[in-house]
Amino acid sequence: MEVHHPHSSHNGKKNFKQYFLEFLMLFLAVTLGFFAENMREENVEHHREIEYIKSMIQDLNKDTANINNTVKRFENISLCFDTILQIFDKSTISFSQTWSNNFVKIIKGGYPDYYYTDRTLQQLKNSGSMRLIKNQIVSNAIVDYDNANKDFMTEDGYLSHIQQQATECAFKVWSFKRLHQKLNSYQWFNKNIPEDNYWIIKDKATLEYFYNILSQFRESENFQKNNLVKLQKQAIELISLLNNEYHLEK
Repeated sequence: MEVHHPHSSHNGKKNFKQYFLEFLMLFLAVTLGFFAENMREENVEHHREIEYIKSMIQDLNKDTANINNTVKRFENISLCFDTILQIFDKSTISFSQTWSNNFVKIIKGGYPDYYYTDRTLQQLKNSGSMRLIKNQIVSNAIVDYDNANKDFMTEDGYLSHIQQQATECAFKVWSFKRLHQKLNSYQWFNKNIPEDNYWIIKDKATLEYFYNILSQFRESENFQKNNLVKLQKQAIELISLLNNEYHLEK
């Protein structure tokens, strides 16, 4: 006679606890994998953030150096302007070597250009990577510096306009043709202007207008020089902020 035994749960269907345990293990594996991937992505993004910050500091160091050189050139121009305006009336009556030399430098040489280094900022903008700068204080400071440079370029447009007006007026009252003939060359830099009467007109109203244009040119030039000094201070403060917030070696 055959003896029949009841089927054991170990040899047949799984019970609820086994299903739950398998589900729990699978859930934990997926969850841990998700967190691990997130941590990996965060580490990658943080590394990219640090690289952008280091690159930004390099750009800012270039800016501070360029501003320093540009400010010195602006200061030299300011000295030329001071001479031009102080002895303007005397120069219209009799020849002045000093006045003529400074005047030609201003009209022919113009003023120094400054362009800030926005390499890193453009990369952040164009690649949509500004989101990587998680520190809100830093992000705001970078945007503020960018806006300050944009404001400077806007003011630079006005200075360029005043320069053009001064140049056009100078061509109407002063003979550069006679100057070139005297020098026998267009290479007037670092040369003393030969003595002669280069004034084309003696009309007081026109000369007064010319003085006013030169005076406005001087004020605009000085305004931009001061803006550059402010920009340099802002750049130095931003460098310090980046180093401190990201614990970088200075």
